[in-house]
Amino acid sequence: MPPVSEQKSCARWCAKEIIAFLCVFVFVLFYAFFWSVPAGFPSGSVYEVKPGETYTKTAHGLADMGAIRSPYWFKTFVYIFSLANRKTLAGDYALAKPENVLVLAWRFSHGDFDIAPVRVTIPEGSSAAEESAILAKALKDFKSDDFLAGIKSGNLEGYLFPDTYLFLPNATASDTIGLMRQTFDEKTAPLEGAIATSGHPLADIVAMASVLEGEARTDSDMKLIAGILWKRLSIGMPLQVDSAPETYQKRGLPAPIGNPGLSAITDALYPTPSKYLYFISDKQGNIHYAKTLNEQNTNVAKYLK
Repeated sequence: MPPVSEQKSCARWCAKEIIAFLCVFVFVLFYAFFWSVPAGFPSGSVYEVKPGETYTKTAHGLADMGAIRSPYWFKTFVYIFSLANRKTLAGDYALAKPENVLVLAWRFSHGDFDIAPVRVTIPEGSSAAEESAILAKALKDFKSDDFLAGIKSGNLEGYLFPDTYLFLPNATASDTIGLMRQTFDEKTAPLEGAIATSGHPLADIVAMASVLEGEARTDSDMKLIAGILWKRLSIGMPLQVDSAPETYQKRGLPAPIGNPGLSAITDALYPTPSKYLYFISDKQGNIHYAKTLNEQNTNVAKYLK
């Protein structure tokens, strides 16, 4: 029979082993039932934390979408990781791949959004419908009907600036409209003084610029055509441009037929004076100018027949 001291030592060793086993067993149970990644983790989604949102609301939001198993443990870990400030940082958080509650609590308490913006290029002169089609292909939460309805209700055709944008993957129609309209204001701000003294309201400048992009490809041609079209308006002559067919029957500028870039807006604002009153574009896109209707008819016969 071993000495009493050895028996006590063995008992202590066995107790430590049992405690260690129980600790591991409890950890495994907690991990499996509360901390592990749920089977239905919403990979590829984005969770938005609104400004002032409590960590309790965030916890229940993540639980409702299947990203965590237990709101309680998410709150507990956020409380620990954020030094007891009891909040998550506002912003859009990418749930790109399955992550357990500890990782998510760390990210949400430290503002680790892990979200890559989507690069979208809107060509100059694009119509609202064309912009909508481009955005719908790039953004998963974008709804074309909402976009087009928002543009119609706000009379925003012509004011959604064509540019290369970085949108969040969950950007909505309202988000895109807001940013593109804001960009228009920022890009045209340096021209405000010139527009105010031009004799033309901004709406007419934008409408003219949209027509110019439909009629010509180069700045020099746009400036010349702008001079011609402003002259036609001043003498009461219909614009008669192919990009806006209604201008053959109706006098005056049409509503914007697209969203012009800064070059076209500037060309509309600073037209090139000339003696021309007519122009045509040949099959290669080259512009030919004429001072009289007879010269115009000669150009038509020469370049379009």
